[in-house]
Amino acid sequence: MMLCSALLGLYSFFLIGINLTHPSIVCIIFGAFIHLFCLASMAWMSIEATQLYFLLVKVFNAYVTKFLIKTSVIAWGKIPHIFS
Repeated sequence: MMLCSALLGLYSFFLIGINLTHPSIVCIIFGAFIHLFCLASMAWMSIEATQLYFLLVKVFNAYVTKFLIKTSVIAWGKIPHIFS
């Protein structure tokens, strides 16, 4: 669901802001949101790959406590702001 919401935000900001070039501050804001959602969607894809690794390769002791909370902090906050 988080990956879908990140992709939905990316596509909606792209489609809404595709013709917004004036004033330039609006273009900058839309560009920042597109950048944030693009990085968040890539982070969610890597988190899903990590979760599949835990479930398929490390079958025993694969449970991580509060996995969704930890990954939400990483994907929505920490990773996209490092690269911005």
